[in-house]
Amino acid sequence: MERLIHLCPDLTTRQRDVARWIAEGKSNESIAQLLGIRLDTVKSHLRIVYDKLGVDDRLAAALAIHRRPPFAKLPPMWTLPGARWSGNGLHTTD
Repeated sequence: MERLIHLCPDLTTRQRDVARWIAEGKSNESIAQLLGIRLDTVKSHLRIVYDKLGVDDRLAAALAIHRRPPFAKLPPMWTLPGARWSGNGLHTTD
């Protein structure tokens, strides 16, 4: 799911796979079978996904994946160093 890359860029490919299947409503057992990994591995990935998404359970993770706007964790552009706003848009200052 492309959205996951932008929503939480520090997820590994496998963590994104697990998160995608959670968002699709799959059980841990189904995810393990689909990905060809052990159930304990799925649970380990889930704990990391929950932590990185800042949620406590699979429902909150699924909701975050479907509803949270991508880039929500980024600061507003005008707070980034080396940038200033003017009437003509963003200008960088060196």
